[in-house]
Amino acid sequence: MLSKWSFFASNRLIEITNETDIPNIEKLFNLKHSIKLLPSNSSDIVNYELYQYVSTSPDSSVSDFKFFILNQTQSNIEVPTLIGIFSTDLKSSSIHIESLLNWFRLLENNSNSPVIWPVMLSDNQLMIDIADSIVKNKYWATTKFLFDIQDIATTNNNLRTISIEIDNQSCSRLYRNQIVKGKNDNVSAYRDAIIPYIYENSGILFDALPIHMINLVNVARIAKDGLYQVQDKTPSIETLILLLSHSQIP
Repeated sequence: MLSKWSFFASNRLIEITNETDIPNIEKLFNLKHSIKLLPSNSSDIVNYELYQYVSTSPDSSVSDFKFFILNQTQSNIEVPTLIGIFSTDLKSSSIHIESLLNWFRLLENNSNSPVIWPVMLSDNQLMIDIADSIVKNKYWATTKFLFDIQDIATTNNNLRTISIEIDNQSCSRLYRNQIVKGKNDNVSAYRDAIIPYIYENSGILFDALPIHMINLVNVARIAKDGLYQVQDKTPSIETLILLLSHSQIP
């Protein structure tokens, strides 16, 4: 079963304290189990603080409720905060998400309330970079690229979608081949090896076609409205920093 991470950005830092704020969230959502603040895995990442909040029943490894806040601590940053909200019930998640976002907005008085907006994964390069941050040049997955071309003029709109699939062994092999060609260790599998290979052999230019979804089979789906994952875990700090760095005030 796929679970979804929805992402939002804020123009102000958002901080939540265990002593006062977390009990209010538990009450707001009528949670059966208390929310815990997980240890941060961003201690060696300069200028970022990651706070993960999880409510999990003692007899289950699946979270009942989960969200995170990533703050960029440098001064004079237009978009200092990324919020991620996890949901397994995709039908009712929109109501819960909006309730939590409204609660964030009320943390400050009305004159200083943060402006919060959704982060859409609508940029091709961002989606490709997220795919690279997930596989990390070692966790290979059969990959399906789905392009949405309905907004591109074709005769009578005859063409609607184009898809390309490349298996996990080919992904690994193309990456290794790129390393052998004399590239340095900063090679990223999709950006530097797989995408150029697809262009050389098919003529499909990723910059010219909007990506609708990147499906890393049995791992994750990178879509415009969020990140869908097979495993119940927070995305890597590298993925979150990518999302925050691409967030702009609308």
